[in-house]
Amino acid sequence: QAFPGASLDMDNHGRGGCDLECAITDVIITQTSGGVPPDMLVMDFGQNGWGNGLTELEKFVRICHLFLPGTLLVILWNRDMVSGPFDSELQNPNHVNSKMLKIATKTADHYSLPLLNFVHAVRQFIGDGGKFEKMWPGGQTHHPSWAAHAYYADMFAFWFNKELQKLETFSAEQLQKLGGVEFKPVLLQPTDLRADKDWIAPIDKFDLE
Repeated sequence: QAFPGASLDMDNHGRGGCDLECAITDVIITQTSGGVPPDMLVMDFGQNGWGNGLTELEKFVRICHLFLPGTLLVILWNRDMVSGPFDSELQNPNHVNSKMLKIATKTADHYSLPLLNFVHAVRQFIGDGGKFEKMWPGGQTHHPSWAAHAYYADMFAFWFNKELQKLETFSAEQLQKLGGVEFKPVLLQPTDLRADKDWIAPIDKFDLE
């Protein structure tokens, strides 16, 4: 609806109860048998699906890059809203949501990945005079409603348009370079895979092999 002239195929691999560690296996199986590389892969693990360790998200990013070196990875951050969008849990460094947001932010910064923060969008909406219940219908609940998912899409559309505005400032030479082979999505099969030793070094030098 936001881009009526665009042709879009979406492959949804979301599964209830499948956290980040479960999704790592899923993405390996999917890409091993896949045929078409996606332009973009969105990582949305909801409220409690980010895993309990410090390296699961980074493992996921590096495994995706191994199979899909030209695909844009995007982190969509959210948490439950049982205590509303302005509770103090994110100020508590020992709270699981605070830890996971820190890991997501650190990973996004390290690998230059877009991070879309829906909690931040809700807070900004309220700050502009909007009502919390509009962005999170149903009130203080764990999981987003269908309407809240529509706002996720609105957030993506807003971000896409901001990025398109940046592209409009590029020179013809820059745009031609972006259309080059090095920016085309590619799907590597197991026989083509090589260790990413020449890619970005892992955060804090974790040995993720």
